[in-house]
Amino acid sequence: MAVRRLSKILLVAGALTLALMSHEVVLGAPAPPAAPVLAEFGEVFPTGVYVNLGAGSAEAPKVDLKDLVGKKPVVFCYWIPEHVHSEETLLAVQQLADEVGPSKLAVCGVVAPPMGTSPANAADWLKATKDRIAALKIHVPVLQDDGFKIGRLLGVRTVPNVAALDKEGRLRMSNAGSLKQTLEYKMDVAGALQRLGSTGQLGTYGSLPTYYPAVELVGKKCPQFEAPLLGGGSVRNSSSLLATDKVNVLIFWAQDCPHCRKSLPEINAYLKAHPEGLNVIGAAKIQNEAAQTQTEEFCKAEGLVFPTLIDQDLKIGSQFMVTSTPTIFIIRPDGVIDSVLFSGEINYGAAFEAKKKLLLKS
Repeated sequence: MAVRRLSKILLVAGALTLALMSHEVVLGAPAPPAAPVLAEFGEVFPTGVYVNLGAGSAEAPKVDLKDLVGKKPVVFCYWIPEHVHSEETLLAVQQLADEVGPSKLAVCGVVAPPMGTSPANAADWLKATKDRIAALKIHVPVLQDDGFKIGRLLGVRTVPNVAALDKEGRLRMSNAGSLKQTLEYKMDVAGALQRLGSTGQLGTYGSLPTYYPAVELVGKKCPQFEAPLLGGGSVRNSSSLLATDKVNVLIFWAQDCPHCRKSLPEINAYLKAHPEGLNVIGAAKIQNEAAQTQTEEFCKAEGLVFPTLIDQDLKIGSQFMVTSTPTIFIIRPDGVIDSVLFSGEINYGAAFEAKKKLLLKS
């Protein structure tokens, strides 16, 4: 029992860490003094009353989870407005529930003010979120998770994040990053939710391993993008940046990401020693002026020889379904995404040499 309690404490701490083994796209508001404990799998999920940001003239302005939990299966989908993959996932879950039938499966989108949102900016965030809900035609309730209560109960670290309760209100699954994510042989998250809606039951899958949706882009044409260059350069678009005679390497990174600060100098050293056949482009996550200044200082200190784009609020990253940094896309000369590298102990030199031999065959 002591080990179990300790593991719960560590999980809660891990859910709130901005950078562990990778720098993840973390969301949520600062914790209240008495943070809720991570919910137990197989136990009834705690209820509460939440503002419904999706409420129109026909919907209740607030949602009391007691009216849903234990009455029918419930699916929570944590998302961020303007984050492409999380929006697409919420819409896909909504469509699945429409097909199964609202009486059989309840869906709640969940959204929290960005970490550090000041009272002065809260009204702007609220309006922008409601406008986005309307634009996307989201008709399920969207719960405003003040204090990140639901997020903490579910251990949310990245978006999208899908969790499911059975018809008895017991938590069975969390941390699903895509409806395509595999749960077991011939069963993905979409199939599990369809089964949940038809039977009301679901096995306990627990917190799923982190899913990197960027892998879904492999074999597809590179998304079009444009952004200004760091250091006061002009706006550049993807067609002018991607080489048609080299292996392209697009790196999404952040200056406060420990793995990025280790990986970028290694990639830079390889590029300086072996520039032939390789075209490297950086896309740095920038949230404010301070982050931009720190990013410029890092690039200058490390002597980075490749261009770096300003990825304001990860808008380009969301097109590429980036959920952690560094995320590195290998793009073929014809503009098709060949593969994706994630944070870890990677021998970049060996990886790039192998890709040049494979993709630059004459």
